[in-house]
This record gives sequence, structure tokens and C-alpha cells, in this order.
Amino acid sequence: EISRTSNHHKRGQVFETVASLKLPKKALRAEEYAEDIRTAIDQARNTLRSEIEKYKTQFVELNKKKLAK
Repeated sequence: EISRTSNHHKRGQVFETVASLKLPKKALRAEEYAEDIRTAIDQARNTLRSEIEKYKTQFVELNKKKLAK
């Protein structure tokens, strides 16, 4: 979701980007604000990538523990 934070602001962090991703047992969300719409999108993408990497690491570790038992 991409939106302006308000219609009357002309400067500052006026663009908001929200990206959500539903995964098994978890929902990941990235919410970013920026002066430029493209910057907000890039920041949200980078945040979501980081969250996905954390999820994958936790998921792999959990599966390794289950297989070791």
C-alpha cells in the first residue's frame, strides 16, 4: 500500500509505504515513510527482505532441531 500521509503537507516525510506478507504461523510487515515515493518503496523492500531472512533463519533452525530429535 502506498499513500500520502496527508494532503496539506508539501515537505518532509509525506509518503508512506506498507508491505505485508503472510507466512505460515507469522505475518511480516514493513512500514516506511520518506520524502520521495520511490525511496519509501525501496526502504520498505529492504526492511521486508531483512524480515524474510530472519524468518528463514528461525524456520531452518527450528526444522534442524525437530530433525535432530
